[in-house]
Amino acid sequence: MSEILHNLLQRTTRARNRFDHERFRVLVNYICWMCDNPHTLGPSRLGRVIWYSERNAFLETGRWISGATFVRHHAGPHPRPLEPTLQELEREGMIARRLADEGCEFDLLFAIKRPDLSQLQPIEISVIDAVVGVICFESRDRLAHHSAHDTVWRTAQIGEQLPHFTVFAGRPGDILPVDIDWATRVARASRSAESASSSNELISPDDIRAADTLKLEAIEAALWHLNHNPSIGTSLPTSDASWFVYKQSRHLKLAVPEVAVVYRFDVNELMLEALRLDDPSDDDESF
Repeated sequence: MSEILHNLLQRTTRARNRFDHERFRVLVNYICWMCDNPHTLGPSRLGRVIWYSERNAFLETGRWISGATFVRHHAGPHPRPLEPTLQELEREGMIARRLADEGCEFDLLFAIKRPDLSQLQPIEISVIDAVVGVICFESRDRLAHHSAHDTVWRTAQIGEQLPHFTVFAGRPGDILPVDIDWATRVARASRSAESASSSNELISPDDIRAADTLKLEAIEAALWHLNHNPSIGTSLPTSDASWFVYKQSRHLKLAVPEVAVVYRFDVNELMLEALRLDDPSDDDESF
């Protein structure tokens, strides 16, 4: 993605992804309340519950519960504001923490008071309940988007921040013959002398308005994933084996299109050659 598009994305998403401290407090307190057995919940597991809840709520509503920032730790995705919030809730008598046993790496978390849930939408509470049921009570229910969310945090480096837009990453789309044909034409055109300077089919700032924030985020998510793991692409049937195509799935509920990317390697550098957005239709399935 060009630097101009990246800067546009930063401007259009900053306000929407702003962290809401009060909603984060309610989220943490409610999860502790729901997991009434403290042995089922420590900070690491709590962080994962928050991770899945935030992302699934966004995919359902287009809004983050709190907009907390996550960083990849050894144990998984970790919300940056978690520890100060736990300390704050403990001081206020909303929760209590106890060391599980000598040498234990995590605390037992007890909820003393039920939080006021008026700040949360019913659908957000439903999403949290579903995640808690699977993670804390080992429900046999399927956790929505579990594999994609895990792919994102496992792809990141230890200590790396996990951008909000990665909510759209980790979902490969089916590579169809028409995609192979398109990508192969791009590769052939790029190698031809007469079109070498103009073969790239890249999205320009004029193609996407500031209002199309989710499209920008979908593009950024696909490129983030490719730059972290270029091997996810499908090799093209060309004489040069360094050409690949990758497709990231769409999401109907948020009207997020598929993102198809053609890229190649030049001295181990990933070179973006073409990018295509396919708008969702009523006949297709979400993700």
